[in-house]
Amino acid sequence: MKKLLTFLCALLFTTAVQAQHPRLVGSFYYQYHPTEPQEDSIRIAYRAGNTAGGDADSFHTGMIKHDTVIHYTDGNDGNGYVPYFSYWVHYNTDGLVDTFETTDNGFPLKPSRKEVTIYNTQKNAISNDTWLWNTGTLAYEHKYRTQYSYAAGKVILALIQEYIANQWQNNGRTRYVYAMGRVDSVVREQWNYPANRWQLQGAEQYVYNSNGLMDTLRRIDSYDTVTSEEVYTYTATGKVMRTSWRTKMNGVFTPYHENLTVYNANDLPDTQYNYTPRGANPAVATGYTAWHYSAGNREDTVTAYGYDTGSSDYVPVYRTIHTYNSFHQRTMYYWERWDAGQWEDMGEYQKYYYDNIPTIGVAHNTTSFADVYIYPNPASSLLQVRVAAANAQPYTFTIYDAMGRRLRSHPSVQGQQVHTIPVSDLQPGTYTLSISNGAEKQSQQFVVAR
Repeated sequence: MKKLLTFLCALLFTTAVQAQHPRLVGSFYYQYHPTEPQEDSIRIAYRAGNTAGGDADSFHTGMIKHDTVIHYTDGNDGNGYVPYFSYWVHYNTDGLVDTFETTDNGFPLKPSRKEVTIYNTQKNAISNDTWLWNTGTLAYEHKYRTQYSYAAGKVILALIQEYIANQWQNNGRTRYVYAMGRVDSVVREQWNYPANRWQLQGAEQYVYNSNGLMDTLRRIDSYDTVTSEEVYTYTATGKVMRTSWRTKMNGVFTPYHENLTVYNANDLPDTQYNYTPRGANPAVATGYTAWHYSAGNREDTVTAYGYDTGSSDYVPVYRTIHTYNSFHQRTMYYWERWDAGQWEDMGEYQKYYYDNIPTIGVAHNTTSFADVYIYPNPASSLLQVRVAAANAQPYTFTIYDAMGRRLRSHPSVQGQQVHTIPVSDLQPGTYTLSISNGAEKQSQQFVVAR
């Protein structure tokens, strides 16, 4: 179910649908086999009309807005599919999510959690308040809140507080330090109640090369000691070519894992090799991933290979396959594994359903930006955004969570092609970065993982 929810969120908020293309609607199915009954299904409830905030068939920054999503599951008890989990979204007059509610798993559905977001006049989130349902009082009660502070359009503080004994008490905070318009360091602190002070929990430091690209990310522990680092090298077009993860041993940084990515003539990933420098054969890749594209540079197959020490050769492990319709919209995404010399169904399918109703008032989700590349992805503390050609017009980077809530925005630095955006205050999960110059925009998905 968790994987299904992640899929739905990514699907809803990253699908680009143009004005005369079929609209993504209706039910979505997660199947163990294409000929067997659905294990789970999702149905989206739409409001009528195209004008009011929150309409499921209206768009905001190229993202589908929806009101209610209900998961159904078959308990195999003869009652068929019954509601199992749901969430409800409310949008404010600016089209931003201000309330998000979920229910507990089970039947019947019961309230579980509510999040309320408050924005400033620049439409940056300044407070996110989490409420939990009390089954005794049958009412929502405060639990946590995160308050954001900004300077020059950049977030400088994310303060987390917990509601205890009818008052807000400090829990944790993340501080951002900038230099030359870029994030220089991110400091995470925990409130020490006995000592009544903030205590270091961990931090990251960033070093940039002459092109403004992140060269090194250093990680610091709660003792203010650098324990590990990530080192990046780039292609001529500014894409990550090699990533080296290093840990400190006897005072010296020693690599323990490396990725090497090779790009094709269209500057798309072609092959990524994985190495273990401290392994038995450091010069031999432990495995690699290969991409294949169909017409229009659409990713249709991604295959992972592992090194077989017995045959001293690489053998397939698994692959994902993507299919598309005549409008170049994805119709299926499924997994297979290599077993006994042939590809075998892994039992995981994601189907995309569209209707034939032309959408109304939807702007094209295209852009005049020559190329936008975000990295590292997944990211842990810092996301870098490289725009291949610096725009004459200033543009804005806006982060949305998986539910479409606008978290914050960051302005571009005139003439600068590489921009750094802090993400250490974000919970692990999938997010969307929207790049806009006021007239055109582009949205890309990224993942925060730790």
